[in-house]
Amino acid sequence: MASNFFNKASLVMVPDAPIDGKLPSVKPEDRSGDFTFSRGSNLAATRVNKSGLIEKGRENLLLQSNQFDTTWVNASSSETSGQMGYDGSSDAWLLNKSGSGGRIYQNVAVSGLHTFSVYAKAGTLNWVSLWTNIGTSYFDLENGVVGDVTASTSITSNIESVGNGWYRCSFVFNTTISQVRIYLADGNLDTSGTSGSIYIQDAQLEQGLAATDYIETTTAAVQKGILENLPRIDYSGGASCPSLLLEPQRTNYYTNSEYFSGAGWTIGRGVLTYNDAISPEGLSNAVKWQVTSDTGAHYLRQSRTSSDTWSISIFVKKGNYRYVGLRCAASNAAFDLDTGTFSSGSGYVEPLDNGWYRIGLTETGNGTFQYYGVYYANSDATERNDATGNEYYHIYGAQQELGSYPTSYIPAYGSSVTRSADSGVSDVDSLLTSNATYTWMAEFIVPEIGNGGGEITFKDAGGLSQLRIYCNQNSMVGLRVDENSQNYYIPVSVGDTAKCLFQCTNGLVKGFYNGALVKTFTIDTGMDAQKIHLGPPVSAPKVKQIALFGTALTDDECIALTTI
Repeated sequence: MASNFFNKASLVMVPDAPIDGKLPSVKPEDRSGDFTFSRGSNLAATRVNKSGLIEKGRENLLLQSNQFDTTWVNASSSETSGQMGYDGSSDAWLLNKSGSGGRIYQNVAVSGLHTFSVYAKAGTLNWVSLWTNIGTSYFDLENGVVGDVTASTSITSNIESVGNGWYRCSFVFNTTISQVRIYLADGNLDTSGTSGSIYIQDAQLEQGLAATDYIETTTAAVQKGILENLPRIDYSGGASCPSLLLEPQRTNYYTNSEYFSGAGWTIGRGVLTYNDAISPEGLSNAVKWQVTSDTGAHYLRQSRTSSDTWSISIFVKKGNYRYVGLRCAASNAAFDLDTGTFSSGSGYVEPLDNGWYRIGLTETGNGTFQYYGVYYANSDATERNDATGNEYYHIYGAQQELGSYPTSYIPAYGSSVTRSADSGVSDVDSLLTSNATYTWMAEFIVPEIGNGGGEITFKDAGGLSQLRIYCNQNSMVGLRVDENSQNYYIPVSVGDTAKCLFQCTNGLVKGFYNGALVKTFTIDTGMDAQKIHLGPPVSAPKVKQIALFGTALTDDECIALTTI
């Protein structure tokens, strides 16, 4: 926004520096124009961050995660604080054992896909083991390798050097557990010794296939990343300037969105290798899906009997085979991973960094038993039945949702997960000289639209709508004055930039769109506008900026302000 308009404005909001429950306004500086923001009470939402990576909400479920003499319980062990840590601090602990099976442990209550991790360094002993109710994983702290894993139901274990003899050891599982333990081990599969020591620091228990950046806890679990009510500042599509992501409520009905061996999934003639490559999240938690040489269809899918409209989506990266198929109810499509386009059929595609694509397909079920998933495909979307057994893809983040387009990724780790609708409101009554004479502008990216439209709305004190800027299912941006239900529609395409403006002077309202006066509305009463609402009944634009002026700008100023 040009400086002359910024100086005139009473309120300017551009997506930047959100805090939990608040979307700060750039102007006024006293923060009286901030938007109060809400999205429910879980960590289901994600965004694409400035680095182009999927960013989730994260939580360390352990208590006193680096205070091993508190919530943790000793069993033939003792600990001493103040040791030199992997991070250069003196926050590490010397863990000693005084009897066979020496360990510390903490009681927990979790189920589903989780990763238990701790930083460890050899002392007089060179091994550590991590234990859950399903078994134990051993780690060699001298040579930096994973030893034996006694749990047949575990998914994977990992050891990563972080320097100065320190390693981060992690144990991934998908089950219900009631306790986690850290053992001082005398060797692989051996905890029988009665003395010895290792160093430990920063334990973490979290959802997902991989250990993420450590989160310190004290007497309660702690969350980071995309929190419950944090406005999502989004850089999807490779954007250099972000937008505010506003979406309707959606549920991921795939109960395991990253663990494709989990409940609900059926794999046909294929082998899965977990944590095989860097995913769009920037972690080594992508899955290698390799088809076998068996003759017949090769697929990963779930089944459902439904007459609803479904959208499925998944992140895919080429391994050594070019075409991947999508099946959604009765529809099939083939995506070409070399060209980044559909070679047969059509669907949703979003390119990401490092060769990844998010692809999707929408279809209405016919009420019979049908499949939803991906398959090894020919270019014409037919199933390819022959394979050498070497062909593979990398996959991550599957989603099945009710609706006519895919929304942002909703992680699921053992049960279906619902992301609530985004909603924000700013009380601007004190910023206006008159509730009937003002100028209001919104710039946004036109979104995918379902049945119904998303809105940016000016409302009165009682919450009744006065003016609306919205998108509808007919590929239109609408300007609406609610008195007498007056509408004006502009044809648009998904991804278009739209600058919409209302210039209000008592009984006269003028609508501007992308540098032109497009409609004049005559009303009987003045606009009693006091609150700006952001929030979708079904879908909503990606908002780039909102501006409010306490006066009616001239027509020339309105044209200049909305010119792309």
